Amino acid sequence: MLSKDKRIHLFRSAFIFAMSILLAACGGTTSDPGDIVMEYYTAIENGDADAAAEQFSETATVVVPSGTIFTGDEISEFIFFDLQFMDHVEFQTDFTESNGKITWFQIYHHVDGDTWVQKCEVTIEDDKIVEWLLSN
Repeated sequence: MLSKDKRIHLFRSAFIFAMSILLAACGGTTSDPGDIVMEYYTAIENGDADAAAEQFSETATVVVPSGTIFTGDEISEFIFFDLQFMDHVEFQTDFTESNGKITWFQIYHHVDGDTWVQKCEVTIEDDKIVEWLLSN
């Protein structure tokens, strides 16, 4: 049988360990904004429209270089385009975060071989994309 001091020490150690796990679990709910963008592109590369759509808020807005604006349910058209025509995206810069927005430059590779450089600016709230602006 353990002495009283050893039991107290063991209890304290177990308590500290349990609290550390609990705090880590509670504190780890917010994703890195760049992770959300990467999850979108991973879903597109995997042909998973539902997983791609999960990255957007219900009231999100996407503006593409042509000036076309997609909102709410229309974002499925934006996702469908990427599913059908995106071969892959090549990131030219790291994600930069400022004033609640992340920006980066990428090269969009179309399935027919065309490429174009895009500047992207994404606003994330509550781990969802609420606005995505793409420009050439």
